[in-house]
Amino acid sequence: MKTLILIPTYNERENISQLFRLLEAESLDVDVLFVDDGSPDGTELEIQRLAKENSRIHVLQRGGKLGIGSAHRDGIFWAYANHFDRLVTMDCDLTHLPVDIPSLLAALKDSDVAVGTRYHSPKSLEGWNWRRKCLTRTAHLLTRFFLGIPYDCTGAFRAYRLDKISQDLFKAVQSQSYPFFFESLFILHHNGFEISEIPISLPPRTYGSSKMPPAEPFRGITHLCGMALDRILIPERFGCPQISLTPNPNLPPSDGWNAYWERSGQSGNLLYKSLATIYRRAVIAPRLTREIRSLFHPGDSVLHAGCGSGHVDRSIQSFVKITAVDSSLQALEIYRRCVPLARAAVHASVFELPFQKNAFDGAYHLGVIEHFSSVEIGRFLTELHRVIKPGGRLLIFWPHRRATSVFVLKIWQRLAGKGAPPLHPPEISLAKDKNFVAEFLKSSGFQMNSYSFGMMDFWVQAVIQATRVDD
Repeated sequence: MKTLILIPTYNERENISQLFRLLEAESLDVDVLFVDDGSPDGTELEIQRLAKENSRIHVLQRGGKLGIGSAHRDGIFWAYANHFDRLVTMDCDLTHLPVDIPSLLAALKDSDVAVGTRYHSPKSLEGWNWRRKCLTRTAHLLTRFFLGIPYDCTGAFRAYRLDKISQDLFKAVQSQSYPFFFESLFILHHNGFEISEIPISLPPRTYGSSKMPPAEPFRGITHLCGMALDRILIPERFGCPQISLTPNPNLPPSDGWNAYWERSGQSGNLLYKSLATIYRRAVIAPRLTREIRSLFHPGDSVLHAGCGSGHVDRSIQSFVKITAVDSSLQALEIYRRCVPLARAAVHASVFELPFQKNAFDGAYHLGVIEHFSSVEIGRFLTELHRVIKPGGRLLIFWPHRRATSVFVLKIWQRLAGKGAPPLHPPEISLAKDKNFVAEFLKSSGFQMNSYSFGMMDFWVQAVIQATRVDD
């Protein structure tokens, strides 16, 4: 089995040589990958010096300090790309001892992940100051309470069976910093992978200093709370996707949508996130189910144009065959976990749909059209007219300018302050009234069959049914 040891570095020049000597002393048949975030102290030069002497040392140089979780993620994908079967991850500060690596690898004979735990021996943290002990043990208790798993979730000293674990599971990890460790282990546990622990002792840091920013513990707790909510409200986001996704390299940037979906997966705005999830599940999903069942037959081929995260599509995925399209890869990554029975997830622009004429029995979209200009709405609807069969149906959930959500979100943004990031991209074309919508549809070759805006969805969206017509 090909084995790789992954070691992220930042200002670890003094530790590199000593750590590598300890690794050599174990006579391990391994390659070593250092992931360096542009250390200003000459760490990369030291790694390159060692690499000239040993062809099994590799370096992945990144442009700057991008986060410890991001470094592990990039290193893990490097391991997959270079066909390694087993991966060991460890710190470079000499607190993770190479002498424990054989035990980690041995544990992989009966498990998919082996974790070095600091909680099976009372002497594990001997020599640590009280503050670091308190921080570490508090983190352990919180992850057990919020995530319901007993493992040492916050440490980086681990071994993975990459030949048994799909790399798609690591794509589900959204944190770029320290929460990466407990989030990744929870996702592996959630998907049924066997996790074992071996006791380790961590000496106090001798060289260098901690890279953890002072605010990181607070951000970690916030992220943990967000995961706990997702575990209850949208557990599917932690699942392994069943449908493939191929990035489209020719697609222009998604105008901030990737950043939006990345923020939505993070732990900020927990109240907003909780209320939005409850609204989607309690109001939008039942309404979507009723509308889809009234418009289509079981097994019809339906396009979800601008699919976003797809949290409400779960309610209809067994009734119709969904092809989901979005310009945001981040959204599609979430979608294919939320809607595992979808026919396909396609990375494309809704203004240039990569499908043949008359390819679908119908199409729908939810809260997308309001982000487009009048010209873009025309292009979007014209493309939908092209790919829908003659007589095919179109369903639109179009947020209204007098929507309760518009009023509430304006207040929310005002209370958050000018410096706060917007909760979503600008809504520049909210539905005005029935005639406003009918004109757009008519100019693109659709006849509006019904229009409703009212109590059924708490005065948020105008729900429109239309039919493709031809001259």
